[in-house]
Amino acid sequence: MDIYKAGSRPTGSGSADYFTGTVTTDPIVSAPEPARVAALRVKAQAKGRVRVIVGLRAEASSGASPKSSFKDAAARAAMVSRVDRVQQTLLIRMIGYSVSSVKRFKYIPYLAMEVDAAALE
Repeated sequence: MDIYKAGSRPTGSGSADYFTGTVTTDPIVSAPEPARVAALRVKAQAKGRVRVIVGLRAEASSGASPKSSFKDAAARAAMVSRVDRVQQTLLIRMIGYSVSSVKRFKYIPYLAMEVDAAALE
């Protein structure tokens, strides 16, 4: 597993499924899935807390794509409701853990938060 300083690796493109326009991402951890969490746990144990962005599954109903959901108000409202529901479900599951600085996103199924090592188990 290798950990890189932000900006030191090539920038990638954000997923067109969740973003419109140009969005870039900077990878900072290069490792298979289980090792990424392990790297965060080590950092959290050393520093006490880490900032994470958690991607959630908010399945679109009736095959609507996220891009088309922004075009009509009813579809947009349904998408916002789905995103809110999956965010709330995770936050309820995290009640017994040390979680702070939670940032909820209205249109994309992600949460940003600060957690300790126990929350990464």
